[in-house]
Amino acid sequence: MQNRDPLSDAISHQVEERLRSEFEAEKERLVAEQAQRLADKDAESEATLARAREDAAAAAEARAAEQVSVRMRDLEAQVGEQDKLRKDAEERELQLRREKRELEKQAESRRLQMERQLDEERTKIASQAVEQRTRSGS
Repeated sequence: MQNRDPLSDAISHQVEERLRSEFEAEKERLVAEQAQRLADKDAESEATLARAREDAAAAAEARAAEQVSVRMRDLEAQVGEQDKLRKDAEERELQLRREKRELEKQAESRRLQMERQLDEERTKIASQAVEQRTRSGS
């Protein structure tokens, strides 16, 4: 067994404690540094993910707005077509009503003409009958 000097042992022990303390401090610093790098990367990843979500939401909103715009233009076109069809139908109805009135006037005019002719014929027949009676009676 070797005889050790208590002073050397004390110095060795002090150096060993100091080195151990420095090693622990360096280890803690490296662990903290690594943790900070990971936290920074996580924050960067979260920011990138948030930007990607915002971009996707903006793109979806733009697509939805375009679809709504297309649908609105289509509906406006349909309303315009329906309005034109309605106006055309109203115009046809007015024309048919005019034609009906004209036909009714013509029919009324014919009836009146026929009534006049009948009256003339009756008057003629009545005067022929009177004339025949006067001839027969005289």
